[in-house]
Amino acid sequence: MVQHGTATEGSVYNAELFNQLLQSKNIHISVDRSRAPTIVEVLEQQGRSAGLPDAVISSI
Repeated sequence: MVQHGTATEGSVYNAELFNQLLQSKNIHISVDRSRAPTIVEVLEQQGRSAGLPDAVISSI
């Protein structure tokens, strides 16, 4: 199945899937609003904290 959409829609979709993966491992994303990191920065940090392989993190 091919999905069409904007890059932003794809990124949001991937972020939602990644967040579900983290939550399934009982990991919840917390964001420090003082600097407002990008979603990619947050996901990379949380992925590393969860011990996910670099291949998974680099696919974000």
